[in-house]
Amino acid sequence: MRKIKTVVTLFALSSLVLWGACNQSGVTMDPAQVKAQVDALVQNQSAAIRDSANAACQQRLMNELPAKADSVAQAKQAENK
Repeated sequence: MRKIKTVVTLFALSSLVLWGACNQSGVTMDPAQVKAQVDALVQNQSAAIRDSANAACQQRLMNELPAKADSVAQAKQAENK
């Protein structure tokens, strides 16, 4: 029972500390700075997603293309017989 109270108390205190740290009213950013920071974050994330998608596409092409080409070639050979 004592452990539960300790855990709940620690959770409540850490929540208050985090809420207090995030609730700083004296900190403001210029809208241009906010836009620049957001644009930089979006650009980095977009590049990472694009690179990941391209890598997945290339891997899929390398895995599936030879089998598909063989299948088409076999169909052509069977058609010519």
